[in-house]
Amino acid sequence: MDETVEEAYAAVFESLPDPPAAEGLGLSLAALGGYGRGELNPCSDVDILFVHRRTTPPVEKAIQEIFCLLYDMGFQVGHFCYSVLEDGRLDEFDLTTKTAMVETRHLAGDREVFERFSQILLREWFDREAISFVDQKIREREERYALYQGSTHLLEPNVKEGPGGLRDYHTAIWLTKARFRLESPEALWEEGILPPFRRAHVLRAYDFLLRVRSEMHYLCGKRSDVLDLYLQGKVAAGLGYRDGDRLSAAEAFMKDYYRSARILADFSNRVVRHCLEEKRGRGTVHEKELGDGFFAVNGEIRIMKGRGDLLKEDPLWLMRLFCLVEEGLFLSEDLKHAIRSHLSEIDEAYRRNPEVSRLFLSILKEKSSATALRQMHEVGVLGRYLPEFEGITGLIQYDIYHQYTVDEHSLRGIEHLEKLPHSGQKELKELIALYQGLSNLEIVKLALLLHDVGKGEGEGDLTRGGGDPLGASPSLAQHIEKGAGLAGQALDRMGLSGKIQEKVEFLVRHHILMSHTAQRRDMHDKETVRQFAEAMKNVDNLQRLYLLTYADIQAVGQGVWTVWKGALLWELYHKSLDELSRDPQEALTGEARIARIKEEVREELLDEVEAEILEDYFQAMPYKYILSTTAEKIADHIRLIWKLGAGHGKLALSYTHNLKVGYSELMVCTADKPGIFSQIAGTLTSKNINILGAQIFTRKDRIAIDTLQVASVEGTPLMEPGLWEEIEGDLLGIVQGEKRAEDLVGRRRWVRRPSSAVATRIEIDNKISDTHTIIEIFTQDRLGLLYDITCALHRLGIDIYLAKISTEANRAIDVFYVTNLGGEKILAEDKVGQIRKELSEVLADPNE
Repeated sequence: MDETVEEAYAAVFESLPDPPAAEGLGLSLAALGGYGRGELNPCSDVDILFVHRRTTPPVEKAIQEIFCLLYDMGFQVGHFCYSVLEDGRLDEFDLTTKTAMVETRHLAGDREVFERFSQILLREWFDREAISFVDQKIREREERYALYQGSTHLLEPNVKEGPGGLRDYHTAIWLTKARFRLESPEALWEEGILPPFRRAHVLRAYDFLLRVRSEMHYLCGKRSDVLDLYLQGKVAAGLGYRDGDRLSAAEAFMKDYYRSARILADFSNRVVRHCLEEKRGRGTVHEKELGDGFFAVNGEIRIMKGRGDLLKEDPLWLMRLFCLVEEGLFLSEDLKHAIRSHLSEIDEAYRRNPEVSRLFLSILKEKSSATALRQMHEVGVLGRYLPEFEGITGLIQYDIYHQYTVDEHSLRGIEHLEKLPHSGQKELKELIALYQGLSNLEIVKLALLLHDVGKGEGEGDLTRGGGDPLGASPSLAQHIEKGAGLAGQALDRMGLSGKIQEKVEFLVRHHILMSHTAQRRDMHDKETVRQFAEAMKNVDNLQRLYLLTYADIQAVGQGVWTVWKGALLWELYHKSLDELSRDPQEALTGEARIARIKEEVREELLDEVEAEILEDYFQAMPYKYILSTTAEKIADHIRLIWKLGAGHGKLALSYTHNLKVGYSELMVCTADKPGIFSQIAGTLTSKNINILGAQIFTRKDRIAIDTLQVASVEGTPLMEPGLWEEIEGDLLGIVQGEKRAEDLVGRRRWVRRPSSAVATRIEIDNKISDTHTIIEIFTQDRLGLLYDITCALHRLGIDIYLAKISTEANRAIDVFYVTNLGGEKILAEDKVGQIRKELSEVLADPNE
């Protein structure tokens, strides 16, 4: 590249009308940024600085022709201009440009002009503006980390800008130059500012990431920084990785990537901390004795001189040391090195030592145990002590729903649990109270640490539903059983009490049960609640699983936990709590419960509706409707039917808003018309409205009452009155035959990334519910999906009683409780096969 730029410079000056005069132009070319540093990936931008004495027409013409020549040759050229005599101070440039100028290198032209620019740079930034520049770069790094959730272990990391990416090394370069006047980070080790033993690791990690980014550029034919799932296997193959017995080539490669990223992030952190310490000055040292040869200096745990053999003499300190760690207190680089050098002390006998087990549990009992666990993980103690956890370290999960590696997800689960009391969110107040009132929280933390260790043994398809009575697929059930077995193995080795072991294994074995039941099952079905409560066995298990489920969902990634999911879990928790707390002798029969509900409805509608009309309504509704619907909701439905009859119309509609949970509830009453629910779904789709769930009932006189929970795509209630007027107008037009839902929805396009394609799976189950066939659909989410599915079910002669709609990233999980038109379960094998075939055709990707 240097030769090309130099030749372009020479070619332009040779073409000038009076070549000898070119020498007097005072124009110099300098490389900037990565190019100035002497590093270019194949498709990186080529950044050039044009430095000149004065801005004159010949100078402007020369600059334009050099730039155009390079551009015409196909290079992506970034360029800046600076006049050493005319331009003002350098601090007028933005931070990105100033940073690039830190790494300038002379390429061609007037060297004297370039040297003058270098002096200006040195005077203004490294004398006058150095502290400000350092502060700005540290803030920029914090903002950059926030964009990537502060994690080196994202499923699809940004190799350049993400935490632990190339930019972390670059930041160290800039801070080194500005703060310490050193030419490269290597000088940090040479000058003794940083200990030398990590030097080789850091340089190898940086080299590895440069190789990865170059391979990405070659594969994509353009600049590419996000190592997405689609690219990971290809990059692994390009770098020579091969499938092994336990890990695929991509998994082995990504483990190496995360290891390298963690090293670079740690290196960057060290340089930043050193800069901040220098800024505070030597006179503000904060020292704290920690006992037994350890002390803390400015938030860093160190070991006293002469006590370096402590870890060898008493290996218990490899665990005891982390009892000293608390929020804002970190291990020094020397101490990390000492720990890594003694990891061989953690052998099978060490793992079975009761005192080590006691120390580990005492760490988990702390309110900020996640801080200690993270540092244990960073230096290798956690994986060495728990080999089961080592199996999931740096392990990727091949779905877009999970945003982190398995180990990162597990640690974040503990962090979210411990942050719960400080969340300040009103909708979490019950969970907060539960957390604060529950004893032995180390049980939940240990379960979170181990709940996904089964994934380290190899994954099947973990996205499927169906299978066991409460919804785990065979492959998912296998992963869970493996995990429970491995957790039991770890707990046995630790010698924990039978009670603790039993509860941890219970939580690991059931860690997805509450989430799946709440989001995919009919919680109005008494049998579903009874089965779930039976699986819980007691209130203590239920409470612990509720906390674990919250933390597990939160740890999946940003935006995955929603108020709606929280509301579903809250409903299941309370119904199960009632079931577990109820005296069996006091359980009401179905007839007694119906009588009680009728009485509550009469009280709701006192002086509004005559008793005879109420009795007629109950006679017209299915038995299951009365048992599964609250008295308040039944009263709303009766008012809506009264509105329909009083207006002699074909449609009655009402809506309410649940501002606390963040959704609106739409109730539609009309004469039952085949496929009416699909028409409602199509109308809402045309307004870009998200359907969260639906309950569909038809009276014996064929009056349909459909209740839908809906929200905007942002997850908020639909508060605009004009929108509701449009919805009512469109639905009325459809009922009267003046409009068609398919015209409102219009043509839909499939848009998806190759990396995130979701395989379609259709599960049809006749065991979970006594009264309904359950159809579970896992497929690629897209506009109009629910409309297409419900239209297909209508064509198949299927009645929908309940729909539960959820989305995990780009995967739609839609569950339907259905019957045939006679109200019976669909048992015939040929009919089940027809349903599967029809839905598969509807859901097929037209691009394949």
